Order: sequence, then structure tokens, then C-alpha cells
Amino acid sequence: MQHLKIALAGNSAWSILNFREDLIKRLIANGHKVFVIAPIDSAHEKLRQLGCEHEDINISRKGVNPFKDIFLIIKYRILISKHSFDYVLTFNPKPNLYNCFASFFSNSRIIVNISGLGSGFINNNLLTKLLIIMYRIAFKKAYKIFFQNVSDKEIFEDLGILKNKSSALLPGSGINLELFPKNNNHLLTVNKIYFTFVGRLIKDKGLIEFIEAAQSCVRQNTNLFFNICGDIDPGNPSSVDKEFIRRSLSKNIFFMGHVEDIKGVLEESHCIVLPSYREGLSRSLLEGAAIGIPIITTNVPGCRELVDENKKNGYLCRVKDAYDLEKKILKFSSLDPQAIFELGNNSRKKAEQDFSVEKVINSYLESINS
Repeated sequence: MQHLKIALAGNSAWSILNFREDLIKRLIANGHKVFVIAPIDSAHEKLRQLGCEHEDINISRKGVNPFKDIFLIIKYRILISKHSFDYVLTFNPKPNLYNCFASFFSNSRIIVNISGLGSGFINNNLLTKLLIIMYRIAFKKAYKIFFQNVSDKEIFEDLGILKNKSSALLPGSGINLELFPKNNNHLLTVNKIYFTFVGRLIKDKGLIEFIEAAQSCVRQNTNLFFNICGDIDPGNPSSVDKEFIRRSLSKNIFFMGHVEDIKGVLEESHCIVLPSYREGLSRSLLEGAAIGIPIITTNVPGCRELVDENKKNGYLCRVKDAYDLEKKILKFSSLDPQAIFELGNNSRKKAEQDFSVEKVINSYLESINS
């Protein structure tokens, strides 16, 4: 087997470790030299222990700044030239675009992962038009383009971005079913029902709708409790601040901040709720499904793929509609314990059938080995 130099580029080292650790381990086990190109953060030491080289890079996610972004492209170009990567695997909008730009006139092959279209596409403004032009140019260099949902792929096809490009669908980042074993017997105890939001604390995740629905539900049923798990994201234009979160809390609504062991929180939750405006494919919903708890989420790309209303593992609600979310939460809370348990079991079955991390790893290995 040929031993290759492979880089993984993303917005943060932590997200690469959290979502791509299994892929990294497999690449290293196959004899490849693995690099991570991302800002140094709390994941640095663990990545080093896995056997990765870590190249620090500064990425601003506050929109497009021509001067900073040109410098970022130059930095990527320097690293690509320095290490002569055989492949660069990219995972976020700026790493996706700018590694393609940086790799023109090089032999490095860029494998892009569209893990969501972000605020630029959601808002549909002048920035959207600029992004479309940039994608059309940059992706001329892309070797392979992975999408996490059909809707994103269709948008790129309709916009002419994928002309003559090899593309495919992935089940998100996949889920390691051994690291997230089924653990849902608590669903049979419903004297207190816990609903948990897991995600960055930004408006685009539906945080405002979650809080509004929670406040209304608590007024109607004091046996309902709501957890908010996630970090403030000041670099995101959709971010909310800690003061807003503080004002939203009550004895039934809790802010847990960043949770290292999210599995422990989900194993005590009756339902995971994500009223997001759009996702690539939601990781938090994948984790909830693997553990075997029901899902309430919005009927949008990247979320609806996790809920099968025919096989009953949860409910879909309308996007940006706190009242419809409230109705779904109250409907769920009216179920008997056995019905809730059955919903959770169906979530686990869906994770096993459709979202194993092995499918993701095999797709990457096939692209690299072809």
C-alpha cells in the first residue's frame, strides 16, 4: 500500500478530533502520515498523541474580510508547498474554499466535505452571490465533493458548481456505535421529562425558538425540564450572548455550558431537541439517536434525515416556529412511558442502519485509494 501525506483542515482542532477521530485512526493505521491544519486549542495534545502533526492557522469566521482571507489562502498555500500533501480533506466553508484556491498549480488533491451551507446561504443576500462565484471557481480544483444531505447537493447542482465534478452523499460525520452504545431504560420513568438542546448557542440553531417553547411548556406542565448544552460562539454573526441566556433561565430551564461528556447528559434525557434552520447533518441528533432517545427537530435539510415519522422515532416541526415546536413537545410529553421507550428504540435502529461511522470512513478510503 502506498503511504501518503494527508491533511485534515477545519475551523478548529477540537471539531476535527471530535468528529473525525475514527477516520484519523484508520488513516494512521493504514500507514499514512496525517496532519491537522486548524487553530491550536484544547484538542492539540490528544491529536499529537494519536500521531498527527498539527499546523496552527488563524481562521476568522466573521464573514469575508478580503485582506485576512487572502492571507489565509497564502498560509494554506505555504503549508501545501511545504509538505507536498497528497490529499487535503476539508470540512468547513473557508477551509473548503481556500484550500481549493491554494492548491491550484499543485499536485495536492482536495476532498471537500460540505458539512452545511452556513449563514451565508441561509440569509440569501449579497454575500450569497459572492459565495456562489467563489465556489464555482474554487471547486474546479476539488477532486471529490462529499455532501451530508441531498438538498445541499441539489443546490450546488442547480447553481452549476458541480460541473463535471465527482460528488457523493455521506451520512454526516457518522457515529461510532461502540462509543455511543444504546442506553435508554430511563425513558420508562417519566415523572420528570427532560428535553435537551445540544449545539452552538446561535440563532441559526433555533435556540430562540427552543427557549420560547420551553418557557411556554413549563407554564403548562411543571414536570417538564429543559437543558441547554453548548458554548457561546462570539465568532458567529448569529451568536447570542451569555446575558440573554441568563435572562432565559428558570427552575425548569438549565444552562449547562460546554459539556465534555455529552453522552452522560443524553443518557438522562428523554428527548433531544434541535430546532435548527439548516444543517449539513446534525451531529448532536446522531448522538442522541445512537444512545436511543427520541428526536424533535425541524423539517429542514440536515435535520429531517434523522427523523422517520413512519417508523416513529420522533417529530418534525416547522422551522422558525416556536409555537409548533411547543405543540410537538407537549404531544411528546403526553405519551405513556412505553411509547416513549419505543420511539427511542427506533432512533437507535435508525442510527445502526443508516449512520455508522464505518460508512464515512470507507467512502474516504475509497476516494483516496482509487
